[in-house]
Amino acid sequence: MDSFLREHLEDYLDGRLNEQDLVEFERRLAADSEAVAQLALLQETSDLFNTFRVDPSEDVEPAPGFYYRVKQRIDAERGESFWAFLLQPVMVRRFAFAAMMWMVMLGSVAVFHDDTTAQSVELADSILKQQPPQQYDVRMGYNLEANRDSMLTLLASAQ
Repeated sequence: MDSFLREHLEDYLDGRLNEQDLVEFERRLAADSEAVAQLALLQETSDLFNTFRVDPSEDVEPAPGFYYRVKQRIDAERGESFWAFLLQPVMVRRFAFAAMMWMVMLGSVAVFHDDTTAQSVELADSILKQQPPQQYDVRMGYNLEANRDSMLTLLASAQ
């Protein structure tokens, strides 16, 4: 389709072309069979859109219950969500039971698994009962930050 036909196509379909442009449009249209086919399709589409036009003087209101029926159809097509299945009481109880079993298992591992060595136990006892041996340079005094740093150094060197 040439540029003249493209530029004047809407005006032709609406009947707004002046006589000179109308003659030129129809002359070019007769020479281009592809443009004729495209024009036929566009005319058919335009006619379909014209069927949707409503007279502005008419008061168009949906039928009673229209919105309710639309919502019902949407809900029916949407179906049940995945989360609705998981939030059923049976599933909630199963999840709660599984979580409780995990907590029991992790708690039992924490209680029954002791990774302290005899050396670290002796060191902790000696720190609590008396001053640490001289090989560990621990300075205990009034400065809590210095005390904390000394103890951390001691514990790190003992490992």
